[in-house]
Amino acid sequence: MRNNKMLIMAMCICQLGFMFSLAHSASLKQIEELYHKNQFPKAVSLLRGRIKEDNNDVAAHRYLVKCYKKQKKLDDVLAEYNTLAVKEPKNALYKFLVGYIYDLKGNYVGAIRLYEEALALNPKLPFVHYNLGWIYDDEGDLATAIDHYEKEIKLNPTNIDAYHNLAKDYRKKKNYKKVISTAQAMLSLDPGNVKAYDSLGWAYYDQGQKEKALTEWRKTVNLSRQDIEAGEYNIDGRILDAKGMYNSAMRKYLKGIKKTPNNARLHNNLGMAYVHKVTAKTFGQKNTKWLRKAVKEFKKALDINSKYAQAYLSLGNAYFKLGMSNDGIKQYEKYVKLKPNDIEGLNILGNAYKEMGRYEDAKNAFNKAIDKAPKDANAYANLGTVYYYQGLQDAALAQWQKSLKLNPYQPLLKERLDTAFKKLSQ
Repeated sequence: MRNNKMLIMAMCICQLGFMFSLAHSASLKQIEELYHKNQFPKAVSLLRGRIKEDNNDVAAHRYLVKCYKKQKKLDDVLAEYNTLAVKEPKNALYKFLVGYIYDLKGNYVGAIRLYEEALALNPKLPFVHYNLGWIYDDEGDLATAIDHYEKEIKLNPTNIDAYHNLAKDYRKKKNYKKVISTAQAMLSLDPGNVKAYDSLGWAYYDQGQKEKALTEWRKTVNLSRQDIEAGEYNIDGRILDAKGMYNSAMRKYLKGIKKTPNNARLHNNLGMAYVHKVTAKTFGQKNTKWLRKAVKEFKKALDINSKYAQAYLSLGNAYFKLGMSNDGIKQYEKYVKLKPNDIEGLNILGNAYKEMGRYEDAKNAFNKAIDKAPKDANAYANLGTVYYYQGLQDAALAQWQKSLKLNPYQPLLKERLDTAFKKLSQ
């Protein structure tokens, strides 16, 4: 009898052990679902189980860091990985993870240093080149970013996000052949990838092949689970707007809004069509009317989705066109708050401050842009202009020279620089 009880107890222990092992072996897809449902303690428990089984599971470590970030506990996990990195200074994974946390905290110099140290210890560690690509993207160094994304794909050929970012950068470089081949590579890995079809659509659109673009974009709509009808109207309206057929674009967006009134993008795009109509010469006397209609749509978009960053930028532009500069600046500030790493947004905000004579605020915005993207020629040019307006010509010249060194093809800036030099020499 005692032997039977012991056998039953042993079987129970084995069964519990098997169940515990299954819990630890939860897939990243299951963990991702918990993450998006904000069930962080459960996700962290499963991730730590995976890591205990395989400490080299880089993806699990990265997701663990993401969970702590969402809980605003980055310092806790930083202390944990810092301790491990000190104990094992030759462990490339721990160096990478400390660098990753620095990256998330905005310490890009520290992140790059640690990423490079991790690669020196283990050149085949996945995700390091991918993260470096992101940083160089933010700095505007597309060539270096592309190089890192390509290396990441070679090491980690299933990293779909690396393909997507690579396609975006090739588009910025106008290398459409590479955009298409990269998007096709994405589709070979994931035949239903919406981002791949979107990249293909833009590659064809930029080359003037609008019907081909429309064909690819329609595939993104058909595959999307939400707002399918809204997606159709958005794509059709975008094509009509790009052709200058503003009335037709408006009608298309309005039809979409009638069927799906809570689609923020439709309202934003309708507002953009109103703004674009203002630029048409035949409507010069009705500018205020169309701009006010645009403002109304941008506000509706933000009522539906208060975190829709693009709508803040659109609303800010409309306010400035209406001469409501202070209201415009407030919208730009909200945009930058949502997109703190967007260099274009910082430049727009800085220029708005400059127009209002708020030179210290302008300098602050441009310096932030330079900190995040040291190779952004526009930020240096804009900063120089602020110094020039303040009568600080030496400081202005220094910034303009930096800008021209980064981008020599700026004829207006060259002209301004020559004029400034002449004034100084008189």
